[in-house]
Amino acid sequence: MAETAPDALDRPLLLGLDTTLWAHVALFAADLLACAQHPSVTEGGLYVYKTHPVRQVRLSGIVVSVSRTRLCTEYAWLDRDRPEPEPFKLGDLVLVLGVLSDYRDRRQIVVSLMQAICDPNAEAAEWLDVLSLKADVYDRPLVVPPDLARAVLQAHGSGDNLGDVQAQDPTTTAAATTTTDMAGCIEAIRAYVESLPPDALIAFSSAVKQPSLRSAAASLISSRGPQPAAAAPAAPATSPVSDNMIAKTLGRGFTSLVQQGVLYLADEDTDTYARITHAGDLAPSIVRAVKGGSGRSGSSSGVPEDLIVLRLRESRKFQRVPRRAILESVQQLVADAVLFETDRGVYCAL
Repeated sequence: MAETAPDALDRPLLLGLDTTLWAHVALFAADLLACAQHPSVTEGGLYVYKTHPVRQVRLSGIVVSVSRTRLCTEYAWLDRDRPEPEPFKLGDLVLVLGVLSDYRDRRQIVVSLMQAICDPNAEAAEWLDVLSLKADVYDRPLVVPPDLARAVLQAHGSGDNLGDVQAQDPTTTAAATTTTDMAGCIEAIRAYVESLPPDALIAFSSAVKQPSLRSAAASLISSRGPQPAAAAPAAPATSPVSDNMIAKTLGRGFTSLVQQGVLYLADEDTDTYARITHAGDLAPSIVRAVKGGSGRSGSSSGVPEDLIVLRLRESRKFQRVPRRAILESVQQLVADAVLFETDRGVYCAL
């Protein structure tokens, strides 16, 4: 479908433009195992999560085993091993900062800092941070604008890469276009989606054929300036832009609505989307989260809104739904007398 990530991953020099290379990247243990080693960077070790470079990581968890050897002390939690020479005991909640590496075909963290956490809510807060970072950073493709890539490669790289950057399709820069620039196209997609039944599945292959969406995408592309001369002969007089450029532009519009929590990708293989609505999706899931949270706690005092948001974002469907939208649905359920507020920001189901 939609958007092809630029080839910065094939040019290690450009990865330094991504802030994830320089930060301690907060991820879940399963995500760290899913990181792939960069094939071109052998010295120092570099991993890739989605399209982002990862070297330093941050992780929290409860110590479930301790193993000491002559060289190091090895701690494990969530079935993942973490070495650190300080005396932590079983059951401690700890925060770990370190460098991701592999040793004898086993993923590990070479620890630079490991400290105990006293706040029992810290781990849940860390989960919320990771989910937020996934929605806002990690799941968005790394896009290096061609002008910036050329400048970096010209200053520090080889001439072989410059031609590749200059030859890139100019529409790749549109991934860095602001939502304001895409507003007309996004609104056209939103109007099309809202014209369908709330439970309808939206195939991108069908949406891209809709005249209203094609017109909005073509207008946006034309407003950015003339096409390259080489592309002109391939387009008929009635279609000033190519089908490929229209598909890329509409793909960015769909991606924007996913990032806003309006849509979710229901089937990645068929590129099929679905709407997220209050009545069909948010409301029943919120009620289940409130009832389930009350049952686990064994108390009738209610479930705090932070826990409701966390429970919903455990589902891939709701990971990008803004907190504001979730809480608006909570308030709608209160207005409908499905939930009631026992204390400020704490809810129970009727």
